[in-house]
Amino acid sequence: MRNLGAFSVLAACLSFFIPAIALALSVGTPVNPGQYDGVGRVDGCSGTLISPTQVLTAAHCFCPGDKLGACRTRAEFKLFDVHPVDNPATTVNESVYLTNITIPGTLRIHPQYSQPTWNLNDFAVLDLDVPAHTMALGVRPIPLQDPSVLPRLGETLWLVGHGHTGNDCKGPRQKRWLALPTAEVIAHAVRFIQPGKNACPGDSGGAVLDQTGRLVAVISWIGRETNTRPTHTSFNWIAGLPDAPYGSCGWYPVGPQKSHGAGAAWCPSGQFLTQFDLEGDRSLDEHDAPIVGQARCCAPAAAPSAWNQCNWVRVGPRSHQAGGAWCPPGSYITQFDLDGDRALSGRDSPIVGQALCCRHTAPSINNWGSTAWWPVGLQESHGVGKAWCPSGAYLGAFDLDSGGQPHDSPYVGQALCIKPRP
Repeated sequence: MRNLGAFSVLAACLSFFIPAIALALSVGTPVNPGQYDGVGRVDGCSGTLISPTQVLTAAHCFCPGDKLGACRTRAEFKLFDVHPVDNPATTVNESVYLTNITIPGTLRIHPQYSQPTWNLNDFAVLDLDVPAHTMALGVRPIPLQDPSVLPRLGETLWLVGHGHTGNDCKGPRQKRWLALPTAEVIAHAVRFIQPGKNACPGDSGGAVLDQTGRLVAVISWIGRETNTRPTHTSFNWIAGLPDAPYGSCGWYPVGPQKSHGAGAAWCPSGQFLTQFDLEGDRSLDEHDAPIVGQARCCAPAAAPSAWNQCNWVRVGPRSHQAGGAWCPPGSYITQFDLDGDRALSGRDSPIVGQALCCRHTAPSINNWGSTAWWPVGLQESHGVGKAWCPSGAYLGAFDLDSGGQPHDSPYVGQALCIKPRP
């Protein structure tokens, strides 16, 4: 009666099974027992078990309006159709039967969940009072995807939620799944737009999984499209990791020669780029010469100021794409070469030919954590004002934007900022 190996193996195999047919949560196929066991209900919303003691869900489910101070502090995570841990004090083997299990916990609301950015930080974590495996057998957490892996436009992702059903979303609640290609991927949102195939109320806080079965986003809100919030933007906070602040920061001169040559790093040893000033003749003009006048470099706090390894990495047309980081995991930008045809000209095409990526000697700095694209724009590209990256983050890439063409105007539309993962 205590031989549970078959149940454990079955649950482990099915918890990451990815269906091959795209159907909607509103009208699609219900989730079978043993499939996506880690997705349950958190009071009126959905939630995903991401570790034995943590459930990721949506903050708006627990905060009235946009008021962070009025958010609830306690909630319950309910698992459906799972095998409970057997009670040895009884003569019945409870673990043989499927049942629903509720585990209470304490809520953590994202500290930046408030207007005007609440929809960018719609995350809450329920810290369970006891590990899930002490009450439910074979329920495996669904881990967060590594923050260096960003969702791509057109990529098929799988949404799992415990919301209402039917074309009008007025049917009874049921756990369902859908697979849809992404229609829009921007800095803090992954959107799905297919009429009749959408999430419903109650799916908020549900899981968005990639083909590896890892969690890449949380279902946030529903309009004409299904909007989800990518987890890579707040990876450190979700995982309960502290941010490593800057130690020292400074602006360092660059100039024409260094802007167009693969020479020495612009930053002092142990520091990384956080911002730069596309200067030219210092006039604010979309057609200004693509010359970096000066660069802002910052060193991690409480870490030795030294690099471990530096390598030049080819960039090319990626200068005009908001994709993944240019640097290999664990490295950050310390210099780049505004290349084009490799000629030193004030009207050279604003393409980054290559970037110098360096790793730090401190191992904790070389693990990437929260990763997000942040808007920059014309003014910030040609001045030494507000920092592009949040405190503690370093440049991993940037998009020379205006229109997305290789000979686009030389200003930075957005910057990819990466925080170390302690």
